[in-house]
Amino acid sequence: MTAPTALLAAEEWIAYSGRSNLYKVRLPKDYKIDAKEFLLGNGLMAAVETITGEVAPDLDEGGANDSIKTYKVVFQQTLGQPLDEDLIKKLLDDENLGFLEEYKQYDGYLSKMDNYFDNTGLHINDFEISYKDPDLGIRYIHVRTAISGVTKLQLVSTGSESGIASYRTDDFFKMVTLHDGHLETDKKIHDTWEAHTSPNKLFTAYYPGILEPYTVEEPKTKNSDRSEVMAFEYYDPVLKQKLYYKIYGYKFNVKLNRSAMIKVLQDRHIMRYSPKTRYMSFSNSVVEGNGAEVIETSFAIPLTDTNKTVSYARLKSYAKGNYMIVHELLGSSRLARGVFADNLIKSVEFHPEVAIEHERSDSKSGEEK
Repeated sequence: MTAPTALLAAEEWIAYSGRSNLYKVRLPKDYKIDAKEFLLGNGLMAAVETITGEVAPDLDEGGANDSIKTYKVVFQQTLGQPLDEDLIKKLLDDENLGFLEEYKQYDGYLSKMDNYFDNTGLHINDFEISYKDPDLGIRYIHVRTAISGVTKLQLVSTGSESGIASYRTDDFFKMVTLHDGHLETDKKIHDTWEAHTSPNKLFTAYYPGILEPYTVEEPKTKNSDRSEVMAFEYYDPVLKQKLYYKIYGYKFNVKLNRSAMIKVLQDRHIMRYSPKTRYMSFSNSVVEGNGAEVIETSFAIPLTDTNKTVSYARLKSYAKGNYMIVHELLGSSRLARGVFADNLIKSVEFHPEVAIEHERSDSKSGEEK
């Protein structure tokens, strides 16, 4: 449902239910919409929607013909678990600071601000910034942001002082309904995302392709005869944080036991991010149905001037025979230990028997040459 942006009379507004059916707003009748859904696993999807529209000002409200009013709705959902109140407050404050920083170049200053809970218990941050437009002179941007559970809904309007204060703009900001929760779906990662088998055929991972804002680039791979790595990046638009996910594959000359697995994790992973760590706690070994032994650990990563965002690492390793893979998740603990991260790990297929067959095939090809 996409309509070209148009200049509209003020009365041409409609009540709009998002494609997710998780929110309702009043909008100009013609608008542009960009909507995406992102599979989380466990029968759930996250949704993002951005809607834009613009209208000519109401002349009876004192608007000037060159003073177009713009409207924008941004609906976003986190990849992780529901947000607690302390984090919601921080995110709302960050939204305020982010807009102020953006409008500094236009001599922007905070003209109004309010932080409150509405009658449904929804936490809302509301503010206006006055700034100098190079062509139109003094303009205003009004931003109202609500965050609840896994969802952020943001309403933005720009215009002249009279336009921002019009009854239609007031309607736009007041006529809002927000329902929390991710979307339910019967889609599964293995059936929906594209399979990516590692160069040495040791594992197969799944990836949805580029689906902004959650994913913005294709996975990267690198390998040698005895090791390989496949790297992915995911972005949480509500937290404004990245989850860095790498899968490492190794081949050794001997069969691996728990002690050998721990040494690999310490020497090749833990020391890279936390070199001063001496004592780590590892989970008890578990043997899965395919015979793979599994151990896991996690640890904090110090923040520095060069590392301001990655504060946590989670490692989960699988070993069978002399083959081993390591799931390495870097980011915040909220993302690295969340259900989405669990589902990423569960979706990966560890198949050393395919790697062995691949090595045999390569060996035969080499002999024939």
